[in-house]
Amino acid sequence: MITNIGAVLQANGIGVEDTPYTTNICDYNFDAGNFCATREIDTYKSSFSKFRDYDRELATKTKRYQEKLDQLTKEINQTKTLSTTEYVGETLRDLRIKKKELQNELNGYIRKYYGTKQEKYVVTYRDMLVANTMQNIAEIVEPFKAAKHGRILEMPIFTRGIDKLDDIALKNAGVLGGPCLFGVDEMILEITHSGGEKHLYDFVSNQHCIDPNAMGLSEHFRHFAGKITNVSFDNRKTKLTKQEYETMAYPMEIANILDVPLVFPMPDISYKKYLESASSDINDAVRNRMLDDFTQETNRIADLHIALFHRLLKSYPLRRYTILHGREPSLINHFYEKREKYFRSEKRRRKFTSLPDKVESIYDYISFIATPFYFWNTTNILQVDVIREADSMKKCADAHGSEIEIFGFLFSGLLSKSGTATNYEAKQHDKMYLEELP
Repeated sequence: MITNIGAVLQANGIGVEDTPYTTNICDYNFDAGNFCATREIDTYKSSFSKFRDYDRELATKTKRYQEKLDQLTKEINQTKTLSTTEYVGETLRDLRIKKKELQNELNGYIRKYYGTKQEKYVVTYRDMLVANTMQNIAEIVEPFKAAKHGRILEMPIFTRGIDKLDDIALKNAGVLGGPCLFGVDEMILEITHSGGEKHLYDFVSNQHCIDPNAMGLSEHFRHFAGKITNVSFDNRKTKLTKQEYETMAYPMEIANILDVPLVFPMPDISYKKYLESASSDINDAVRNRMLDDFTQETNRIADLHIALFHRLLKSYPLRRYTILHGREPSLINHFYEKREKYFRSEKRRRKFTSLPDKVESIYDYISFIATPFYFWNTTNILQVDVIREADSMKKCADAHGSEIEIFGFLFSGLLSKSGTATNYEAKQHDKMYLEELP
């Protein structure tokens, strides 16, 4: 679903003047599904420099209240040490009543104080990311002032924990990011049946290319397993989209300005896991030939991304980085080994997805987020990615508990020519491709 901050605010009866957002940010369209909401600033105020100023000012204005509360707390604790008598009991009750009254008075003052301020609400995504701006982020974390790439200065950035990304956290931080290998209408499967009948399926959408009411790709493999005599691929991806360019350039730029290591996991093996699972019932010879052909095609596409990565290194000369993909077996094995103890729980893995053929693939997507920790032992991970990866972020954070902290810097995928979907989800004629590599 394409929306913007202004539309979310309007739907909730909130004016722009009651937020930290500017009109241009409010009008910027992005793809966020139906997961945006408005929230009062209480939980998120430390993620905005204006709200931080309020906190500092409020601390000064409420100092006398806090001093009185501290004194009453001290008197209550002292009274508790005295011998139990009726007088002591009455004194303790009186002190507690005074403290409660004073606390209520302070709470009322705080509500009145924030009530005089314009900024009262923020927009959130999945109730764990807050819509932010690069200008504000740079005021909270100063190194971000050097980030200048493309839309990064114009669009909403959805952040998580950005207020905790201080100098100490950055000393043990790493960046995680990178694009999907291909999108909708770029990898087409042609499935041939024993009677000569052919069916075309889109790998990403899992849908029949001709008949929108036909069963999905996985179901087709299962249902017609005995009739399938060949599966071939029409790899239409000969160049990268501008969205894929951004999803490489943004994390590289940020890793460069923060001078922290970066990991780019490529999901080629994850895609293959899905195909292996979905096609498990078809003839072994057909299946093995299909998987070999698929590997060749994904390798070609991965090479496009790798070439772009090395070109971007000229602009963002990273000192430490890892590109994780299927032709690096030692890296893949290291990744599998390191992640295992965090995902042993079958209960946790059952929550990944309701689609059994995609369990292992989604297991990869979720654990990919922790790769800076697995490869560089960085306990603070800054995920620079599109906002549709937010759910994976939450599941990865849950799996690792307090061992790592995941900070979010997520943005909407670049919209297609028509503006009705991202480049990833658009048909080929509506995608915006790079004419040539930068």
